[in-house]
Amino acid sequence: MNRNVLAASGIEGSGSSWEELRRAIEGGAAEPVVTALAGLDEGGRKAAAAGLPKLIVPWRDVSDWNGWQRTNANLLIAGAACLSGPAAAATWLARTNLEIQWRTDLRTLARRVAEVTAFRGVEWQLELARRLSGKLRGTPARADHELRIWYMAAEIFLRTKTDPPTEDGFVLLWVRATDWPALAADPFRTVLAPKLFDVDAVGPILQWENKDEAPRAAALARLAATGELDRPALIDGCVRRLLRGGSAQQLRWPLLAHQLLAPTLDETRSYRRDYLRLLPTAPSTVADMAFRVVKQLDDADGLDPAEVEEAASALLFRTEKKLLTATLTWLDRTARTRDRVDATVSAVCALFSSESLDHIDRATALAVEYEPAVSPHIREAVRDAAVSLPPAYAGRIAAVYGGELTEVENAPAAPDFTTAPLRPIASLEELAEAMAETHGDEVTADAERQLAALVEFTYRDRERAKTVLAEALQFLPYASAGPHLVARALLDPEGTVHQPPYRHYEAIPALAFTDRCMEIAHAVARGNLPVLLATPTETNGLIDPRTLLDRLRRYEELGIEPGPLDLKQALLRLPPAPSGAGIDTAAGESGDEAGSAAERAELIAAAGRFTSDAARTVVEWLSGAVDLTPEILCGPITPARKAKPWRFHEESGYYHHRPPGTHILAVVRTPELESSERVWSRILGRRNRVDALDELFQLPGKHGRNYPRGWYAAGAASWPSVLPSHPEVIAAHLLAGGGDRSAALPGLALSAGEFGAATATVLAHGLASAELEQRTVAVDALLTFVARDRLPAVELGTAIGLLAKHEPEFKLTRLAASLGDAVRSGAAAALWPTFAVALPALIAGARPGLPDLIALATQSAMAAAAWQPIAEITELANRSGSSRVVREAKRLHAQLEAR
Repeated sequence: MNRNVLAASGIEGSGSSWEELRRAIEGGAAEPVVTALAGLDEGGRKAAAAGLPKLIVPWRDVSDWNGWQRTNANLLIAGAACLSGPAAAATWLARTNLEIQWRTDLRTLARRVAEVTAFRGVEWQLELARRLSGKLRGTPARADHELRIWYMAAEIFLRTKTDPPTEDGFVLLWVRATDWPALAADPFRTVLAPKLFDVDAVGPILQWENKDEAPRAAALARLAATGELDRPALIDGCVRRLLRGGSAQQLRWPLLAHQLLAPTLDETRSYRRDYLRLLPTAPSTVADMAFRVVKQLDDADGLDPAEVEEAASALLFRTEKKLLTATLTWLDRTARTRDRVDATVSAVCALFSSESLDHIDRATALAVEYEPAVSPHIREAVRDAAVSLPPAYAGRIAAVYGGELTEVENAPAAPDFTTAPLRPIASLEELAEAMAETHGDEVTADAERQLAALVEFTYRDRERAKTVLAEALQFLPYASAGPHLVARALLDPEGTVHQPPYRHYEAIPALAFTDRCMEIAHAVARGNLPVLLATPTETNGLIDPRTLLDRLRRYEELGIEPGPLDLKQALLRLPPAPSGAGIDTAAGESGDEAGSAAERAELIAAAGRFTSDAARTVVEWLSGAVDLTPEILCGPITPARKAKPWRFHEESGYYHHRPPGTHILAVVRTPELESSERVWSRILGRRNRVDALDELFQLPGKHGRNYPRGWYAAGAASWPSVLPSHPEVIAAHLLAGGGDRSAALPGLALSAGEFGAATATVLAHGLASAELEQRTVAVDALLTFVARDRLPAVELGTAIGLLAKHEPEFKLTRLAASLGDAVRSGAAAALWPTFAVALPALIAGARPGLPDLIALATQSAMAAAAWQPIAEITELANRSGSSRVVREAKRLHAQLEAR
């Protein structure tokens, strides 16, 4: 530090002792600092305390990092000695801008702080230590900084032979600082070890310990066994911590400590009620441990009837198959040996409504086995519970317990489906609020409503629209897509609206929307756009033809033509022609007959009375002059891989990156777009121009030699509305890329066109997604397909078989969980064709999750009253052995043969 800084600090000339201390601090070594501090009197310490902050160098001005951190350590020592109050000293020692490197010997630093403050007296030092301890939080983010504080406080407590505090922060830092293999030499062990179970945050810190490598839990168990730690206190702490509850991650270490402490039978007797309380809701690993202890206590002492009922009721309502099976085994084993037949049969009745046929089978078998010894009042309870059994199992109960077999509808009803028109945004304030909730370049399913409102409100009152949107929206200068791009053009009409810099990152459906937004933005900047033609009137993306004619009338009255991309998108959103037998229309689902040939003729006549080029185009489109019927083939394809896998495919708009191998993809070809005389181009008056809406109907692209992979899926939720009558085309583009395909599934499920293999494959991907949220969206979409009676069930079964064979990341366990949710929600009967097609292909692979799928297939077969045997299931059912897959196959085979 130069003399100008000293003068500014007001302490220049306060004595050679300060100069000596300053040089010692900046010199780096700690011993000279301690020596210089010893030579200061009270006045010198006061003067030094005023000057020390001026020696702190901000990290951004540092050139020698090692020297800077040595200086910081010296400043900590000097400040502790020179500041007269323990509160000020504690604040100084905890300063975050006095960083020290992690390799610093914190124990030595703490000893020096204790030595230079010893002259203050024991009470002063203890107050300093308590204040330092109070600053400890022990969170992972602060642990590195707080470790030095902990060592300083701990050193004072150790020197003064004072018990350490037991607050959470001090305990958590003790966990990090202690040499656990040498725990026997730790002076704080007797006070802090039992507190490990009182601080909930200890569990997450130590969650990575396991039986093979558990230095902390093993050290506790070792010292408890030798009597150096209070074993009863540790066991009590373990049980109390488990009773407080938490996630499996949070309780992993307390459970491990319990296992290593290994309480004896005598030690667990006093916690009998506590172990029973762990059975209903504790994580499965904790409940499993508690159940083992309960069984040991039962074998040794015998549980009373109330405790047996409590344990059985708690365990039989859990979902873990391992615990349920173990509970049934325990009840079966003790039914006769401890005269618990009534209790056993009464308990297993709870499983009559189980979702697992395996558990229903075991429960009914136990009820039938012990029927001769069952009391009359329990017999009545069994008959009452049997009404929830599937018919085959209810018949077994009725055969031995008597009573009439009552037919009960166990399967939930299939979900209903209703549709509603797309509600327009009612006010400029509602528009501003909706746009403010989305990121500037984010394209949501609500984008079309926002675009339509933005155009109409701007045309009505341009200045007010600018004022309201400018107040509500931020970062518009950077917007390059969606409604925010159009708002940017409104607020800055003189600015240049460029193509987004990531244009070649985008998938074709997203690119089609972006290009149309660019067209709208230019028109809004010019101020001559009254309404959008292509805004959907239905939630599935279709446009009511009458509404389209009303919009055309506005253009004709103003003497202007709509944008070519807006017109083209509007044509692609009109309902399919009547020749598309079996295809839904927007109005058809609401009871209207707009798709009929007679009404279409009336619409053509009405459009023919207009004189604009756009009206002529609509007339030709409604007349069926264009046949944009794509040919789609979906199946296993092995794309050629270029030398550089990370590369943009500029012709198709996709980003190349695909693992080598075979994948389930779709080829899209449209003869109309391949002919030299394209009616589609002629009626639009743009014979040679090809845009993204054309490219949708060709996959791979015309110049593409590859199927790309890895596009950014932002905005995929809005893709189905681009081609509401061609969901298979959108599904093909979803398969060609990657990312979150499930975002598009709700829109696909509402589409008006025919569904096939590509849509089914996208649905299968969503049902087996690694993300729970995506699987939930896929299940909801599947239920929508079922409610509309439009589920491509056979194609879904084929897709599942192909994906299981060719896509390693396609997990049957996740698929089974999703299909289980769908079955329980009323889709059981509709899914039977899916199971019937998928299971033969899956049996050959024998992958994890297959038994669950076969069990679901049995429930589906029951709901659908299916009876035709499946050869592969018959062969599997005839195998010897008792594995679960064989048991489930026998059950399904019996159901299919039950006719």
